[in-house]
Amino acid sequence: MSKITTFYREFFIILLLVVLFFGLFGTLNDRIIQLITDSASNELMAKSFFYKSLFFIQALGLLGFILIAYKNGLPIKRKVKRLPKKTINIIILISSALILIPYVLMLF
Repeated sequence: MSKITTFYREFFIILLLVVLFFGLFGTLNDRIIQLITDSASNELMAKSFFYKSLFFIQALGLLGFILIAYKNGLPIKRKVKRLPKKTINIIILISSALILIPYVLMLF
């Protein structure tokens, strides 16, 4: 019985993190894209596969931040192995690059 409750608790935590991060990032991302391209993000996604792939790259970068928040950032008492500091720095660097590179490509 305890494995089932642990599974549901962990699933709920992951689901909550994904909804919060993607919701907040989606709102911020729409505003930044409107400033850069003078059009909405859904219009860009309808235009070409290139913009869809850029949004997919950003989603992968955001998943890196969700991983860090899930493993290290929750104040709930859980028996989860924390990520080492070096790994966190690498994930932050890669995730930041994956999020920022599409903005740079949209400028051109």
